[in-house]
Amino acid sequence: MMALVPIIMMKIGVKRTLILGVIVMFFRIGLSGVFNDPTIVSIIKMLHALEVPLFSLPMFRYITLHFDTKLSATLYMIGFQIAAQVGQVILSTPLGILRDYVGYEKTFFVIIAIIFITGIFATFQLKNDNQNVYGDPFIKK
Repeated sequence: MMALVPIIMMKIGVKRTLILGVIVMFFRIGLSGVFNDPTIVSIIKMLHALEVPLFSLPMFRYITLHFDTKLSATLYMIGFQIAAQVGQVILSTPLGILRDYVGYEKTFFVIIAIIFITGIFATFQLKNDNQNVYGDPFIKK
């Protein structure tokens, strides 16, 4: 998938590719909460192979597009990787407690609600590919 994501980015743009990653995550986590059969869940988990490149590559490209390219690696490490780790630390305990009280399926629905809200927020907050380009310009062919 790492080879296909740059092609997707060239066709639909960086911001839309990130939003596509959110949509894939929404369905992967949501469907994992709906099904209990290990075979079906294993098949659904294969969407993760699509989701990771749909976040990693466009996120790095978004940073190099909208920020000075000298800062891109630092922004990626601090802004994306550390924020993701801190998010896991902050959410793991409340979601674990929630799972104990309401169960597996309802906890997954809470998670996809968080993803949905975050995706809507990102749709309006992320800059378009042609807005405030301070880094390496994105050229559509």
